[in-house]
Amino acid sequence: MLETPVLIAGGGPAGATLAAELGWRGSGCLVVDNTDGTNPHPRANMAGQRTMEIFRRWGLADQVLKASLPADYPIDVIFSTRLTGLEIHRFSLTTAKEFSTPTPELRAKLPDVDWSPYFKTQIGQNYLEPVISAFAASFDGVKVRHNWKLVDFAHDAEGVTSTIEHTGSGAQETVRSRFLVGCDGGRSFVRGKLGIAFKGRGALANNLGIYFRSPGFPQSHPRGRGTLLWTLAPDCRGVFIAVDGEQYWTYNRYFVRDDDPKDPREQVWQAVGKKIPLEVLSSQPWTGYQVVAERYREGNVFICGDAAHLFNPTGGFGMNTAIGDAADLGWKLAAALQGWGGPALLDSYEAERQPIGVRNTTEAAGNFDKVAGLMQLPAEIEEDSERGRTLRADVAQRVSGQKKTWSASGMHLGYRYEGSPVVVPDGTPPTPDHPQVYVPTTRPGSRAPHFWLGEGHSMLDLVPRRGFALLRFDNEAGESPFAAVARKTGVPFAELRMDNAEVARLYERRYVLVRPDGHVAWRGDTFPTDPASVLDTVRGHTPIGLAQDEPACPTSPPSSLRKTA
Repeated sequence: MLETPVLIAGGGPAGATLAAELGWRGSGCLVVDNTDGTNPHPRANMAGQRTMEIFRRWGLADQVLKASLPADYPIDVIFSTRLTGLEIHRFSLTTAKEFSTPTPELRAKLPDVDWSPYFKTQIGQNYLEPVISAFAASFDGVKVRHNWKLVDFAHDAEGVTSTIEHTGSGAQETVRSRFLVGCDGGRSFVRGKLGIAFKGRGALANNLGIYFRSPGFPQSHPRGRGTLLWTLAPDCRGVFIAVDGEQYWTYNRYFVRDDDPKDPREQVWQAVGKKIPLEVLSSQPWTGYQVVAERYREGNVFICGDAAHLFNPTGGFGMNTAIGDAADLGWKLAAALQGWGGPALLDSYEAERQPIGVRNTTEAAGNFDKVAGLMQLPAEIEEDSERGRTLRADVAQRVSGQKKTWSASGMHLGYRYEGSPVVVPDGTPPTPDHPQVYVPTTRPGSRAPHFWLGEGHSMLDLVPRRGFALLRFDNEAGESPFAAVARKTGVPFAELRMDNAEVARLYERRYVLVRPDGHVAWRGDTFPTDPASVLDTVRGHTPIGLAQDEPACPTSPPSSLRKTA
């Protein structure tokens, strides 16, 4: 019998991220993946700001950037009837190069520059997965078995006994683990065996993804280079997505019909408006959804990523939400394995991430509804006539009001963990949760804000590798009362004194306790009367109700935030 602390079923973005997080935090796992380790089709195409911040925490962000579209590639979203047809509307987002070296003019019109070290990182999933997987495999405690799959499991109070099978030979082995995590996709075997249902709107539309190679593609039509090239004519409703920006592209054809051409090349040619040289590399039917699992856990078994929620890709939230799930679960499993994380810490995974799944899938479905409205157009949209011009002007007006679909910093940075059993609330009202606008705050449960402390050095970089960090904006001598409690309980802990007036204003309180994942666990202007209760709560050893019976500390009105929008 094989033994491992954590068995991960599935090696996609969620499984690879979970393995990397566990390995980086000093814990071990075994990943079984029913593929050969390659991904022939780039289903997702964008790493959001928070995802890039997770990679930054690992020291992996630069490798991801090298594998993404060139820094100066135009992040243009273009709408036309077909690529050789009539252009309807376009807008340009900030390139990675512009974002990294913002001019005063850009800073004035793009508050996102102050919200994160990153903006939109355009990278195909088939380019991103190998980077994460190689990083995960670099840790001695992480073992990966390709061409193996999970075929059975039984869980008890102490752990999980699983059966894995080689996809070629049929050979089977037994694995005993403390935890099992199903990162095994929308048709998750783990979720199915647990009897966990999906809830939500269900299927939204049946579509087709065509991954192709066409040398000189941007020069084959008048639209030029862009990241998303939408085609809205009735017989070619879809979008071209840049994979390398030159010869590799994906064409997602929406609302596939029975009378569509059966040859994928014909469908691409139809949307381009002429025949061009191309090689179809893969073609995959797919369905957009808005569904979230009713539960994320049963005993020592968890589900994560697409096993827990399914998206429509409008907004780019699916893979990013999966990576966020895995990062959240990873540090909590590591804490449990290392002995300092309590039962409520594992309970908090579902409490924190399921509401985010509902939030993000709902926003993506709303974006889909608006995009779908753009695609219900009559044939006159292509006419050089008064009717055609009127239709195109109407579409352009509607598109100009939907920029949040492709620029959603608030979605990627502004989520917060309301009601988490491992966050100590301070009674302050939540900041606005707007798809485009992120409001920096240290309100407990929120992501601790980014701030550049110097060249290439962010406040995000101050969170210790494996523990909590108390950020102190005071002039008091000596250590905090948290430090002695942390030593006694074995909680990884560090204190960081900050002498920066701008950061002090941004962080709103004299004391801010940041979790290992960069979210705020507690804050106050004085130390709590019972620091042990606070630290026990945030590491999952005390029900949060006990910490709330007596306020952990007096609160004061929040100081003014910097202007952000």
